[in-house]
Amino acid sequence: MAPSSRPRSRSVLERRHTEALSSWTERWIQTLLYHADPPKPPLTLAAEESALALRDLLRGDDGLALTELLQGYSLDERLIDRMRSRRLAPRLDALDQLSRARFRTAFEPLVQAFVESDAVARLMAGRAIALTLADWPEGPERDRACATFTRALEEAPLPSGAASEVMQLLEDAAPQILRALLSSERQRPELLRAAADTVGRMGRTELRGQVGQWIAHPNPEVRSAALRALSRLGRVPLNLSEDLLTALDDQTEFVRVQAAHAAKGLPQKLVLPILYESMGDRSWWVRRASAESLLRLGAGGRAALEKAARSHPDRFARDMSAQVLADSDTAVEDRRRPIRARPMEVPA
Repeated sequence: MAPSSRPRSRSVLERRHTEALSSWTERWIQTLLYHADPPKPPLTLAAEESALALRDLLRGDDGLALTELLQGYSLDERLIDRMRSRRLAPRLDALDQLSRARFRTAFEPLVQAFVESDAVARLMAGRAIALTLADWPEGPERDRACATFTRALEEAPLPSGAASEVMQLLEDAAPQILRALLSSERQRPELLRAAADTVGRMGRTELRGQVGQWIAHPNPEVRSAALRALSRLGRVPLNLSEDLLTALDDQTEFVRVQAAHAAKGLPQKLVLPILYESMGDRSWWVRRASAESLLRLGAGGRAALEKAARSHPDRFARDMSAQVLADSDTAVEDRRRPIRARPMEVPA
């Protein structure tokens, strides 16, 4: 009898907790939007949890107002203290809550945690810092905070993928940090890769020049990341054309692949004959990337593909051209084909 009562008790507790969260969320909304009296301290755990969940959803003035309100209950101080715990679980929990709260008062302690922590806590501290900076109003204070975080990123190593994940959370604060990271001649390759990848993923076209300077970097991973970013950004600055075309002959296969993708951002007159030639590359992936770039260059690129399918001196280039053209025609046919509604089945 006792074992069967446990699930029932747990479900009752879960229901009560859900109801408490819902009630507190409504109360916070009334306080923020309709100027109801704020709750009296101390806050319950449900009150804190609902406030942080709501803060995670809010942007702009409403989000900043809720952060300021929670500071009035000293929630920032309690979370900072918990973040300094010697036990990992409370520390990670506090970092997660700080990432949702966006307390500017926690910025310096978070930077310290970022520099001094182990890998997992460092990533979570980085996320909390980035989300805080994303909500930080523009001005000299945010500029100084961005400079501080830039130095922290340079001092405390993160894997390239993790660093890119953190930097993408910066939103409008990202360009200042990315520009600084990409301007350093002695920057770590892992950080250059992360910064270049972030520029491409965020579509920061104003930084294409800063990214482009690294397409001839000695490290092939950096070259590849910079070329991939340029491909995502579209147009390639003309002053980078020589280095990009050189990259099509790079000894590293994945660099040539990204160069072929990025080449579509150069003027057609310059790049059509180069991509036609790279269709004969020994790598299947380079041939495919070259063919796809030609296809994206409009009528001139399609004509070059058709010519390659007929008369390119390399047999594999002819096959790839024909395959990409066929795939393109199939995709067009699929888009033109009307969608027919299936007749409803009437139950007997």
